[in-house]
Amino acid sequence: MPQIWRLQTKSPRLNEPDPSTFCIENDLVGFGYPVDPAEDLLAWEIYYRRGLETYHNKGHAEWQPAVDAIRKRMSVGDLCWARHRSGKYYIGRVMGTWEYRNAPLNRQAGVVNTRFCDWQEAGDAFNVPNAILNSFRNGTPLERVEGDGVEAFSSFRFNGLAQRSVYEFSQRTCELFSILGPEECEDLIGIYLQMQGYLLLPGTYKTDANRFAFLLKHPASGRHAAVQVCQGCDAIDPAVYENFGGEVFLFQTNGLYAGEAPINVKCLPPEEIQEFCLKNMEALPASLQRWIKVWQKVLGTEKNYLD
Repeated sequence: MPQIWRLQTKSPRLNEPDPSTFCIENDLVGFGYPVDPAEDLLAWEIYYRRGLETYHNKGHAEWQPAVDAIRKRMSVGDLCWARHRSGKYYIGRVMGTWEYRNAPLNRQAGVVNTRFCDWQEAGDAFNVPNAILNSFRNGTPLERVEGDGVEAFSSFRFNGLAQRSVYEFSQRTCELFSILGPEECEDLIGIYLQMQGYLLLPGTYKTDANRFAFLLKHPASGRHAAVQVCQGCDAIDPAVYENFGGEVFLFQTNGLYAGEAPINVKCLPPEEIQEFCLKNMEALPASLQRWIKVWQKVLGTEKNYLD
């Protein structure tokens, strides 16, 4: 299974090439950190020694992880997402090993640490899962995006855009909630509880984000309820919510709950929420419906092409 990466290019400087356009048009994944003197195609040992002097030894902490990622951690066959300045998203298959390319245009565009990459246009943000979109919030040049769902979807999407089965799916798993973003998971739990009779209180959304995503109220009992949603590998401790004056619904997308739940706390199993999705598709927003259908295609496809 390929690793999945996110390339974050910088905004172009005045009268200089746009880095995102330069990467796409020249079949490159890459970023800056040039060294002097301005020589092209430096060997790694020479570049690294000069980079230590230019960046690391002068307190540029972001240089080391960035160059380690593109030179050591990224591999041929990996997939990388990029956002063009037009707002379009691209997914590319890494086709070559690391090269330091310091030709004048590379240096002007700020793209000198490079690998060759076969880019395919993936469309606007509507065609990209929130789990990938959220990775663009961080400013690091190159970042790995982890999760079986992200890996399966990205492989599936590249196959469809390239119109060939580059990546196989016979042993591939894809969890629905690893494709959805945090806001989509929160929407899903809100709909789930409203269909059980609770009324969502929109003004409470994210007012106490560290504890709760939003609050609800049951019109029959008058009792308030709170919701917290968590993705990833961090477990939720139900005991933290014992003193809330109402019911608490917790949803950890991998089912990771630490310890016994107090009487007022319900830990929602991912299997229950997934079953709810499949049985109530028409009640879900169009964006959620679309990603559930994509998830079903990833699991059931043979050709792996996305229409």
